[in-house]
Amino acid sequence: MKEIWLISGIPASGKTTTSKKLAERLNKTVYISADDFRSQITTQVFPHLNTQEEVKEQSEMIIRKQCNLAKSNLEKGITPICDEVVGKEELSLYKNCLESCDLLLVTLNPPFHVVVERDKERSEEEKFDTESNPLPNPKKWWEHLKELILTVSDDGLWVDNSKMNIEETVTYILNNKEKCIVK
Repeated sequence: MKEIWLISGIPASGKTTTSKKLAERLNKTVYISADDFRSQITTQVFPHLNTQEEVKEQSEMIIRKQCNLAKSNLEKGITPICDEVVGKEELSLYKNCLESCDLLLVTLNPPFHVVVERDKERSEEEKFDTESNPLPNPKKWWEHLKELILTVSDDGLWVDNSKMNIEETVTYILNNKEKCIVK
């Protein structure tokens, strides 16, 4: 069966770095970032400024775009590696959109203090906890996203990548591939 990788975790947990390194280790891959789609939207919605319905609509639109691009790449024999912060509702949408594929979920789950330190090392435009972030309290939003990913704690492979370098993280993921498969 055809495989689609889904790398999840809160901001600064290592989703992008892990996705790109995993893409290097596998044959014929494409990296599909939800943030890339998010950045294309000129009227982004934010939880404190918009209704829950608007936030959910935008999230679903981004996931559907990821899934459509993933499926078109699969048809060409290219393995997609998607990244997004995934909770129960998001995972359900991925499963519905990609039902004819094996979905491999990896949730990166380093301790919160590690995420905060990693965020400080990012470039200003990549930082989550910055004054330019439109969210009024990014740390509170981080906590919300942490609660969100915990809703899928029984799904896929969970990785505390705080004490592993990127090579070790990807090796661990590949060595535990069977645990990644979402049922």
